[in-house]
Amino acid sequence: MDKPTDAQMKEFWEWYGWKVEMCHHKYCAYEDKNHSHIYPPDKVGKQGIDYGAVNGYPKIDLNNLFKYAVPKLDICTRIEFHMNPVKGEREWVAVIQVPQWRGQELDYKSVSWCDQDPALALFWALDKVRKEEKSNE
Repeated sequence: MDKPTDAQMKEFWEWYGWKVEMCHHKYCAYEDKNHSHIYPPDKVGKQGIDYGAVNGYPKIDLNNLFKYAVPKLDICTRIEFHMNPVKGEREWVAVIQVPQWRGQELDYKSVSWCDQDPALALFWALDKVRKEEKSNE
């Protein structure tokens, strides 16, 4: 699949803890006072946004996905990567097994995505998990 659009990136990262706040600082360095700041989850305190605005959402790579998105999953979630040979080329398969509690029994539902880029395979699999969780709210 293609790389995510800006709108898809915004929705994805905000689901996994990133915050966007309109600027309220009278001493902000930006001349245009109608702008917002983006804050990673580790820069958001209990009283709201503390510090550490960044210039956009993180790029899609395995480091950022495992740093910001994966920790938001249930602690019992399993993530696996496989290589599939497809017509002479290699393709990554990211499989996320999401825990499903049925009373006292623990079962798993699998969500997967294939891509030649392992980061995109994991991104789209995580996005499927996000969409399913969002529809269950």
